[in-house]
Order: sequence, then C-alpha cells, then structure tokens
Amino acid sequence: MLNRTSKSPLAWAMISCTMLLASCASGEAEHTTDANEQASAAPSADRLPACDDIAKAIGAPVAGMGGMPDAESGPWRDGDKYGVKCTWGTSAAIRVANGQPGSVRDIGDMGTVTLHIGVNDNVMTESEVRSAGKVFDDPRAKAIGGWIMADPGLDLAAKAALAPPQVNVGATTISVGAANSSAPELASITNDWAIDAAVATYRLIDKD
Repeated sequence: MLNRTSKSPLAWAMISCTMLLASCASGEAEHTTDANEQASAAPSADRLPACDDIAKAIGAPVAGMGGMPDAESGPWRDGDKYGVKCTWGTSAAIRVANGQPGSVRDIGDMGTVTLHIGVNDNVMTESEVRSAGKVFDDPRAKAIGGWIMADPGLDLAAKAALAPPQVNVGATTISVGAANSSAPELASITNDWAIDAAVATYRLIDKD
C-alpha cells in the first residue's frame, strides 16, 4: 500500500518532480537585454492571473484536475523576479499526496502538470537565443508578439516533459510541462498543447 509516510521511491519522485519543473522553468536564461527587442512591457505582479483562472482558460485536462497539496501554487517572488506557479495533479497523485491508501498500480496513474509564469527584465533576447539555435518558430507565439525557446526541430506531437517549450513575450516567460505525461489523465499533454496553454495564459495577463 502507498500512503504519505510510506511511499516507494518512484512514488515520491513522481510527486516531488513538480519542484524540478518549477526550478527549470524559473531558471530562464539571463542576459542584459536589448530594449529594442523587448517590445512588451513587463506586467506588474498584481496583473498576473490566478491559478483558477488559468485552469479555466487552458481547459481540459487541467480544468478537471485538482491542485496538488503542498505544491506552493500561487504568486512567487525572488528579488526583482516574480510570477505565478500552478501545479495540478491527477486523481491518483492527489490521493496519495493526501495520505490516502493506494496500490502500486496507482504509480502509473500519478502525474502532474505545472505552469510557470516568470517576469524578469534581464532575460536573453530572441536574436541571442536564435543565434544559439534554440528558437522554434510558431505563429501562435508571433500572434502575441512573442517567440518560443525550444529546439527548432521540436516535435509538437511528443509528450510535454519537465523541460517544455517556453513562450517568451518581452520580459514575460510562460511554460507548461508535465511529470509522467504517460498517465492516462494526461494523454493530451503534448508540446503542441503546452504552447496553446502558454499562449492562452499570456492572453489572461492584464496589460492595461
């Protein structure tokens, strides 16, 4: 049996890896930026959307998932950097995280989706990242005045992982990734879905 005090190493890894995603997402590549390339002004912290609003905008499967216990979802700040982190879990992941008993078979059903918004005036520009060969051209990002940090050969149909494509608009970065995206409830979590979700989230930001 699996419970909060007695989990297999794999079960603990499945739950705690959400923190790895947040760490990866918050580690945007930093560099002195070219003001001419930062066309979008940085939104203030109070203009960023809440996790519940993000879930509604993203839709399935996140809209039907619950927030992960102890995942520290919500606004965050680190010096002059700030943003929002939201983590949702599959029913099996939430059940085990809450200390309810489960079977070993539940491990395969445990998965999480973590969305990270970061605002940082000191990020690399598109031209700098493109010169390093890490820009994926996509019309959805261009439609909001942004670009995507990812391998140019990104497979949109592939499952989103802990290092998902990152949508960048000025000083704002948004990424959505998954831990154990092979869990049945996360079947639709692909790189294509992750880009759609990031763009939908950016549209929620109050820019007035």
